This record gives sequence, C-alpha cells and structure tokens, in this order.
Amino acid sequence: MDSLIINILRGSVSCLMYVILLFTLAQTKLSRNSTVAVAVVVFVANILTSLWFYLHGDLTSLSRFTVVLFIVITLAMKPLMKISFMRWCFTFLTTFNIAMMIIILSFHLSRFFPLPQYVHTLFRFGLYLGVILLFRRFLLPLYRSMVDNWPVFSILVVVIFLNLSYFFLVTNDIHTTLITFRWPQLLLVLLSAATYGTVFYFLKKFAAMHELEVENLKIQRETGRLHAVRLQLEQYANYDMLTGLPN
Repeated sequence: MDSLIINILRGSVSCLMYVILLFTLAQTKLSRNSTVAVAVVVFVANILTSLWFYLHGDLTSLSRFTVVLFIVITLAMKPLMKISFMRWCFTFLTTFNIAMMIIILSFHLSRFFPLPQYVHTLFRFGLYLGVILLFRRFLLPLYRSMVDNWPVFSILVVVIFLNLSYFFLVTNDIHTTLITFRWPQLLLVLLSAATYGTVFYFLKKFAAMHELEVENLKIQRETGRLHAVRLQLEQYANYDMLTGLPN
C-alpha cells in the first residue's frame, strides 16, 4: 500500500508538472481559464489511465505506455494550438526530452538521501519547477526562435529523444535499467543539457547581432536622410529657387 501511494504521488507530480511545462512552451488559442481546464483534463486522463499500472506495480510497462499516451494527447490537442503541426510536434519532443532528463536526474540524486522514494518525488518537483521558471524568465523568446526554425534543429531534438527514450522503451525492468546504466544515462543527460544550452546561447548571440545590424541600418538610413536634407538646404541657400540662378 505504501509503494502504491508513493507511486501515485510521484506520478501525479510528474504529470502535473509535465502539463504545466508543455503549456508553458506551447502557444494556445484558448483563454487562461480554458487552458487550465484542458490541462486539468489531460492530468486526470493520465492519472486514471496510469492507475492500473500502479495497482499492479508494473512501472516498466507504464514507462512505455506514457510515451504512447502523450503522443495521442499531443495529436488530440493540436487544434487548440496556434502553431503549425510540425512546430507542435517539435514542442512535444522538447517537453518529453526535458521530462526524461528530469526523471533520470531525480532518480539518481534521490539515492544519496534517506527515504529515496520520497526524495525522488521532491527532486522531480523541484527540477520541473526550476526548468519552468527558467523558461518563463529567460529562455522562452529563444525557444520561440528555435521552434520557428524547427527544420534546422529537428534532427538534433529527435536524436536526443531517441537516445533518452531508449532506456525507457527497450527494457524489461525500468528500475534495474536505471541502476545498471547509471553513468551512461547521466552522461547522456549532461550532453543533452549542454546541447540545448549551446543552442540557446548561440540563438541569443545571433539575436543580439541581428538587433545590432538592424540598428546600424536605421542609423545609415537616418544619416542618408540627414545628408539629403543638408544638400537641399545648401541648394536653397546658394540658388534662387524661382530662376535656378546662383545667389
């Protein structure tokens, strides 16, 4: 019974924070109240469909089922989004990549503390919250630029998704797999986070360079306009505007 309560608690936290992260990255057509209502429906649907796996203690099958479930939810929610289908798929993959990275990190970090089954949930909540705040305060404009240029970054995001999901899909025991392949998973999470960080860093640099170029063009246009005005004033000063003769 204790393990069931722990699993449901951890699953509820994961699903809730995942939905919040997904709606943070996506652009919906709905009002705030409607967005909250849809998020609640997605959360309830996930918990109810996952309850069977929690009752049977089959977390391995749950990890596979969750991937399929969120793909279905993603397709079903597309009409509610402002962005195109490919941009929405890109956002889904990015959100799922972040979710898998958080699961791996929270699992391994919790093993250094007493009562890891409870600490695991706390770490997962804290990591999700940190990522959401990071996007809201600093990274969201850069991520929007990344989504707008999805053909450039799609292969990168898909490769990260395939590498991370391998540990969740190709396994007979998810708990044993997480323990056995601890260092490869942590290395993969580190590389994935570094990849996203590098992309955001260069997007920020490119945005700053673009703003500087736009400002330079404005200055050049203003300088040209002032030069033209100066020449016209000189014309007025040196020539009679009626006859065209020098003053």
